[in-house]
Amino acid sequence: MKKLVLIILLFLFGISTLLSQTFIKGADLSYVKELESCGVQWKEDNSLKDILSIFKDNGANISRFRIWHTPVTGNNGYSDTESMISRAKAKGLHVMLDFHYSDTWADAGTQKCPQAWIGVLNNYSFLADSLYNYTKKTLQTLKEKGLTPEFVQVGNETNGGMCFPGNGTVTWPTDWSKQTLLFNDGIRAVRETDTSIKIILHVADPKNAEWWAGELKTHNVSDYDILGISYYPTYQNSKTINEFGTILTHIKNTYQKDVMVVETALPWTNSWDDNTTNILNGVPVNYGSDPTPEIQAQWLIDLTDKMVETGGTGIIYWEPDWVASHKNCPAQFGGSVWENVALFDFSNNLMNNGGINFCRLPTGISMENPKQNNFSLRIFPNPVNNELNAEINTNTAELAWIDIYDLQGRIINKFTKKLVPGSNTLALDIRNSGIRPGLFLLQVRLSGGSYQQSFILSR
Repeated sequence: MKKLVLIILLFLFGISTLLSQTFIKGADLSYVKELESCGVQWKEDNSLKDILSIFKDNGANISRFRIWHTPVTGNNGYSDTESMISRAKAKGLHVMLDFHYSDTWADAGTQKCPQAWIGVLNNYSFLADSLYNYTKKTLQTLKEKGLTPEFVQVGNETNGGMCFPGNGTVTWPTDWSKQTLLFNDGIRAVRETDTSIKIILHVADPKNAEWWAGELKTHNVSDYDILGISYYPTYQNSKTINEFGTILTHIKNTYQKDVMVVETALPWTNSWDDNTTNILNGVPVNYGSDPTPEIQAQWLIDLTDKMVETGGTGIIYWEPDWVASHKNCPAQFGGSVWENVALFDFSNNLMNNGGINFCRLPTGISMENPKQNNFSLRIFPNPVNNELNAEINTNTAELAWIDIYDLQGRIINKFTKKLVPGSNTLALDIRNSGIRPGLFLLQVRLSGGSYQQSFILSR
């Protein structure tokens, strides 16, 4: 009997640890300052509102900002980035700082070295030292001002590495004698500044993630915490959400690294709101034929559920703020190529039926009881006719996410239930779920928190 009690306690402790981890949900808002300088404003429920407050109030817990070394326009340079970090932290948001290690855009195809480092471009030790000093000085300055980011990316979409000559075109094969120095000196700068910062290395496209994690390990780049992935389903369409979940599980098990989607986005319409050509259209495979706000929301909800199920760390939506300004702004494009992908309609009003709903999902909630009165969860003594019977009493009407965990903390079945005020009876069919006799946990997730109760299946 004592042994059984110990097993139950260990099980509940393990599940508590699993469920208490915070799932990161938020947005890259790097264009906000530039758009605001052109007079752009955003609305929620047709009322003007600070955009950081919009995301915070709708469940986001993080904002991501890119930083360029010495940008010609000043946009996304240190001053702009510090200002946005300060605003985000004042709203209670965590911060992810994304070092591009360039004076302009760095991505999987282009990684142009900052002009300040051109003189040491071919001396890999000096180049790595420049990257180290720049990273450390930036982070130390932020730390002294109480603005330490919780997450730092050492490079952006660095599939082929960082700091290439000329126009920055990434060339293959990767010169790991150079890239190992750059990655490790960037990582070292972060660790020396603050050991609490989570370090992210970033690869574009889920199909490259397992290969790239293996390359990093082979070439002695291992002291990072999270493998960050860009996942744009309408043109990185080689992997479905289920396949992505398999990739995530493999990376966690093989390389012992957490996995986060640090960039994702998808259209809510194929239409446009300015004269600048949009660069993203269509819908993901198996999600209909034409984009809608509801499809945008559903894909993000499905991705979030899959990441929670497989132990993913979080999701960042890329530039949901980038609406059409109807002015020559941002200067790099003369307009927005992204207004059909933003989470705001063509009146700059937050779409309540759109992608913002992934931020509203009750994921990553601690074991503490939510602040909700008159809530109770009761599981009937034994499953009857292969049905798990439960009763939920609540004083609110909302959607509940219901998960069943096994002894290893894996989700083995999940349901949703629209709750009404009062008593709600659940009869969960577990006949085809492959559940064997044993100890399990039922979790009910709501907008304000979560409740759990264990049960034993003895059939």
